[in-house]
Amino acid sequence: MPEERSRDCDTAARAYLGKPRSNSVFPAPHRSTLQALRQTIHEIVPQAEEVISYGMPGFRLKGKMICGFAAFKSHVAYMPHSGSVFTQLPAELEPYAWTPGSLHFAIDKPLPKSLVKKLIAVRRKQAGV
Repeated sequence: MPEERSRDCDTAARAYLGKPRSNSVFPAPHRSTLQALRQTIHEIVPQAEEVISYGMPGFRLKGKMICGFAAFKSHVAYMPHSGSVFTQLPAELEPYAWTPGSLHFAIDKPLPKSLVKKLIAVRRKQAGV
């Protein structure tokens, strides 16, 4: 099953951020940037349930996945859990590299809260939550 429920989702997300990758944990810039994104998401949708989906932290609202994040060697990523969110915000996403399912950003610079708010609003509208 791609999604795991955890009695303590906070622990699951913390475990992801400290999970060994290539014989080491994520370096400080990765961790602090993703921790900032995680906090921003909690502030925007405090009622969202935090889950691990496809091995990555994600947020579910009324049974619908609305966003998630992941770390990679040279970038971190915001996942909208929809392939059509980013096309709704072309001007806002111009400074970033992205694919339909992943917005890539610098390992040492969190996404602006205003952008995360817009991304989540588009996804919530699509998901009807």
